[in-house]
Amino acid sequence: MTHHRQAPLWHLHVDRPLQAEPYLMTKNKSSRGVHACTRDRLLRSLLSVAIVSSLAVARGVIAAPSGFTSPDLSLSASTGAPTSIMGQVGDPASWRSPEFLADWGLSAIGADHAYARGLTGAGVVVGVFDSGTFAGHPEFAGDGKVSVLTLGNPSCATYPRVVLGGCFYSIGDQLLTKVTVEAGGDASTSTLTYDTHGTHVAGTVAANRNGQGMQGVAFASRLVIGTALADKYEELSVDAEGEAVVKLKGASPEPDRQDIIDYYNQLSQQHVRVTNHSFGVPTKKTDTLDDMRKIYLANQAFLDAYADGSIKHGILTIFAAGNDSGAIADIYAGLPAFRPDAEPYWLSVVNVRQDGSGSYSIDPSSSICAYTQRWCVSAPGAEIYSTVDTNAKESPAPEVEGSGTAADPYSYTLPDHTGVAGYANETGTSMAAPHVTGALALLFERYPYLTAPQVRDVLLTTATPLGPADIYGWGLINLAKAIDGPGQFLDDTVVTMNQPAGGAKVWQGDAWDDWSNDIAGPGRLTKAGIGWLRLSGDNTFGGATVADGILELNGANQLAGALDVDGGELLLNGSLHDMQWQINDGLGVVSATGALDNTTVNVQGGAMSFNGTQLGGSTLVGAGGFLNGTGYLSDTRVEGTFAPGNPGGTLTVNGDYAQTGSATFIALLAPGGISNRLSVTGTAALDGGLQVAYAQGRYLLGDRFNIIEAKSGVQGQFASVEGGELSTFLKFVADYRASGVDIAVARAAGLITAAATPNQRAVAASADALPFWQGLPRPLTQLLPEQVPEALDALSGDLYASLPMVLIENSRWVRDAALNRAKDALVPLDAHATTGFWVQASSGNSLLRGNANAALAQTSGDGWLVGFDHAFEQDWLLGIVGGVGHARTNQGNERDAKATMRNRSLSAYMGKGWGSWSLRAGLGYAHNRIESERGVSSPGFSDRLSARYHASTRQGFVEGAYAFRGNQWSLEPYLQYARVGVSTDGIQESGGPAALHGNVGAAWSNFATLGMRYDLGTMPAQRDWMHLRAGLGYRYASGDLSKRAYMAWNGGDIFGVSGAPIARNAMVAELGVMFQLTPHQQLELGGSGQYGGSAQDYGANARWTLQF
Repeated sequence: MTHHRQAPLWHLHVDRPLQAEPYLMTKNKSSRGVHACTRDRLLRSLLSVAIVSSLAVARGVIAAPSGFTSPDLSLSASTGAPTSIMGQVGDPASWRSPEFLADWGLSAIGADHAYARGLTGAGVVVGVFDSGTFAGHPEFAGDGKVSVLTLGNPSCATYPRVVLGGCFYSIGDQLLTKVTVEAGGDASTSTLTYDTHGTHVAGTVAANRNGQGMQGVAFASRLVIGTALADKYEELSVDAEGEAVVKLKGASPEPDRQDIIDYYNQLSQQHVRVTNHSFGVPTKKTDTLDDMRKIYLANQAFLDAYADGSIKHGILTIFAAGNDSGAIADIYAGLPAFRPDAEPYWLSVVNVRQDGSGSYSIDPSSSICAYTQRWCVSAPGAEIYSTVDTNAKESPAPEVEGSGTAADPYSYTLPDHTGVAGYANETGTSMAAPHVTGALALLFERYPYLTAPQVRDVLLTTATPLGPADIYGWGLINLAKAIDGPGQFLDDTVVTMNQPAGGAKVWQGDAWDDWSNDIAGPGRLTKAGIGWLRLSGDNTFGGATVADGILELNGANQLAGALDVDGGELLLNGSLHDMQWQINDGLGVVSATGALDNTTVNVQGGAMSFNGTQLGGSTLVGAGGFLNGTGYLSDTRVEGTFAPGNPGGTLTVNGDYAQTGSATFIALLAPGGISNRLSVTGTAALDGGLQVAYAQGRYLLGDRFNIIEAKSGVQGQFASVEGGELSTFLKFVADYRASGVDIAVARAAGLITAAATPNQRAVAASADALPFWQGLPRPLTQLLPEQVPEALDALSGDLYASLPMVLIENSRWVRDAALNRAKDALVPLDAHATTGFWVQASSGNSLLRGNANAALAQTSGDGWLVGFDHAFEQDWLLGIVGGVGHARTNQGNERDAKATMRNRSLSAYMGKGWGSWSLRAGLGYAHNRIESERGVSSPGFSDRLSARYHASTRQGFVEGAYAFRGNQWSLEPYLQYARVGVSTDGIQESGGPAALHGNVGAAWSNFATLGMRYDLGTMPAQRDWMHLRAGLGYRYASGDLSKRAYMAWNGGDIFGVSGAPIARNAMVAELGVMFQLTPHQQLELGGSGQYGGSAQDYGANARWTLQF
């Protein structure tokens, strides 16, 4: 039978007569030849409201008492169905169980593909507004599966008494009833029918997948059921021509405008997304749009309640188009023709059947889309197997009471009724509409971030065309395609992606959803929300705007409008053809596979990372824009910020590159000469600024980084360079060539700016002038300013300037030994002993304290002297002394520098006495072999250096004294003068780049000493004598108190550094004891020292003398 449950519109007032009873189109009317007395045939023909009239016994009707519950089958959490009867994600065939195949419409609409994507309708709530639903059917079992609405005035509730008049009140799980009485018959000819139309519709939408009977399209969705129609009392008769005649004698009230408003309010409270309405009013093939307009205008307030409810609550409203055999869709399905604002929330549905060839065509009983074609689709509606109550008819019917007047309406009392669960095949747009409603439930699950109109448009634009649009509308709904995104944007569409896609993720990567359909249509897409939407198809829609999140384009795109980025990110892995792409804010990314064909790019704000290819078109980076990447651009003009490539990457402009005065070129550098690079096949015209950005690491003086190469040459220069300050001592500078631009690491502030002393400044000045390849400038310019002074001191070689003064100071050991021997020899203990031979051993330490300019020099040494002298008549003495010595000098101030000095000396001395007066003098020469060793170490640099060279020491000295003598003592004031000179060979260090070469030159110093010596002799009982000696004096030094060494590195300028100075003023002291071992032998032990502000030395000696 054909069913499109029509709503009686006796409350409507139209300008042409309408039937005043519920109108059901039957597929096969009784012919005029049917015998009037054939009651059974008449009933089969006319009782079309009883959907159970064609029970599918052959398919195995399952009957169960009311209140049937499913056995415990370990239901899955998501669907409420046993996991064992579920198919597999990714395998549509696994879902095609007998339960699935019971409704051929599921395969026809591709529901198995939706299930294989993990879609079941879970979490989606669907409304069914119909004739009441048998909620006790096992296909609706499950906690929370069904919610029941009550509508109307509760005071009008009269159940179980049915009053055909009065006021409206309905409960969604109470089936509408109808009492039918054959005219002229008695009670035995009456029938009570329970209307299972709504049960059949609800099963097609949401019946459980539980391993029995059939399943709904969205089998895991929830149902909210309401009753929209009326109970009835009819009489049947046959007219004179044998046609069946139905006469409505009475009916209960239909819902009014307020009831419809309440219905949508309750749907919203239950979070319903889509509601199914398989009812309407009849149309004729002669009806036109104007006829529908008249009906609308006559009933506008009532009909507008449906439109207003849908719009206000964002609920999709699905209406069956009607079963009027090719007539236009009725007023309910066509309401958006008169309420255009409701169209985004509306769907009109026509009924298609299976043809023998496996194709689909309009069922002969179905109305056509006609004027609703913009919002009309086709769906399976012929011989659809779904849920019913098989205990739907009882005879005789309860007795009808009343006279049918307002004061005494018809009424009857319902007997106790137990529903029996079963299934039946039915035909009509009433059966097609719930396929659409269930499909939308799956799509609401699939696209939780889309609005209701957007989900509707996905279903519309992915439908499979079947023929003329005025018949089929968009065509047969196709879930296999709809789960992969829309087919068109019908109007400007804002997709606010605030949550990921529903169902199983079957794509690669981090996208929240992937629309793989080719998308056309006049509308623009606006991508909003924080999520990531990927379009993988080939698209031609009306343009796109990215406001937030990520929009990814992977296919070939030739959009009718511009592509704008106002926020978020646009990622292009595919191609753009003949388009304009503008970035005002946010980010545009073109991957290595991205291609722009004859497409212009305008980056006015935000940023673009371009790693693909632009063929044709051009690129403009506006004053507020930024562009980087490693791709291939066409002609490019930059007014904003341009950072081609990445460190190590190249961006190529196949054409000309022009940079204006407002632009900035960012050079990205990394250690090792790695840089981003712009390659231009044409001319590079430069202006504006160069901004240098660099990665952490070590950049060396002289490093070069290529940033631009232009085959046709470089014109102009950057007006400014920013960010070039690499460190205190290094900076980046632009170096221009005819066909390119490099960045070089050059000196910034000189090392001399960090020097604090004259020595440091001299060393720094020379280091600043060294070529970068010499070996020292690179590590030195890596230092922090606070590290530089120590490095300069280590490099200075001031050891070489200090050593001459060390030799001058150490010269006193020979001088003092010669003068002391001359003094003693002039007063021999034995007057007959005129010749002396003596040996002296000495050991001592000296310290040149240095200063802020030069490091201290600390020396320790020892030596041997051997002398011979002879006294002549008239108190003259002549002698000679020679010796060897060894000294070691170390620099302080944490210097790693030292020297070893080995010397051989030869001196002559004389003495003359005149009573208490005496004069002593001498000349000396020493040859010094010096071996130096220095270590230079600073962050990033280390060098070991050594040198071998010679120095000679020359001195002359004279001392005059007057002795005051007692019996056993003497007191001798004296005055001494010495002149000492040191000259050195040239110095040539071996080692690395810090090796020095140079010379020190001769140093001459003068020493004048005024002092007093005291000698006390003793006469012990034995024959040996012992003398105690002491002395104290003041020494004044003049001449060279310090020395400068003039040194240079290979490839460098000469610099002069000063060494540690000797003291200008010093106190001298001596103390000793002399033993007369025999009449001809003496042993003298003593110590002496000099103590000044900047220098000091002290030592000990032992001298043995033989006189004969």
